[in-house]
Amino acid sequence: MQDQAPAPIDAALLQALAISTSHGLPITARSLTRREYIGAERKAWDFVLGVPAFLLFLWPFYSAFELDFDFAFRFGPWMIGAALILWAILFFARRRAGRGYVDPRTKVEVAEIGITFTEPGRRELVSWPAASLMMAETLHRGDYFHGLRLDSPLGPIRLDNSHFKWGRTAAALLYGQCVAAGACPAPPRAEAVNAGAGEGALIGAQAAE
Repeated sequence: MQDQAPAPIDAALLQALAISTSHGLPITARSLTRREYIGAERKAWDFVLGVPAFLLFLWPFYSAFELDFDFAFRFGPWMIGAALILWAILFFARRRAGRGYVDPRTKVEVAEIGITFTEPGRRELVSWPAASLMMAETLHRGDYFHGLRLDSPLGPIRLDNSHFKWGRTAAALLYGQCVAAGACPAPPRAEAVNAGAGEGALIGAQAAE
C-alpha cells in the first residue's frame, strides 16, 4: 500500500526543513530596496500578463504554419486583439509597480540564540522558544514554501522573497530552528527530509533565491 501524499502545507514545511538543513546560521534577511521591489513586482506582472499575451499573439501564426488556416482566420484576430489588450494592461501595471512602497530598512537575523529584528533606531532580540510564538502563518502556494508571516516586536512582517532579500531562506531556517528547539511540531515524514537533505537541496534553495 502506497504512503499517502502529505497535505500541501505539510509538503511546504518539509521543503522548508530541507532548506534549513542545507544552510548554516546565522542568516540575515533585509527588506528590499525600492528599486529591488519595483523589479520584483514588474517581473511578477510579466509572468502573469506578459507570457499569456505572448502566447495568444503567436498562436494564430503557429496555426497557420501548421496549415490550420481555418482556426487562424476564425480566431486569430480575436486572439491578437486579446494579446494587445493584455499588453496594454501590462504597460500600465509596470508603470505603477512599487507605487507607495518605502523601504523600511528592516533586517531579520536568524541565529541559534533566537531572532534579532532591526530597524533604524531599534533592535529587538527574541530568544527561543519564545520566538516560535511569532510565527502567525505559513506562506505557501500548494506544496511550495514561500515564507512565514511573523507577529514581530516591530509589527507584522512577511518574511519571503517578495519583501526581503533572502527572506524565504531565512524563514525556512527560522522554522527549522523552531523544530530543533522542540517549540514547533515537525510535519509528517520530517525524518525523511533530514536524512535525505544534501547538496541537491542546497542547490535548489540557492536557485530559488
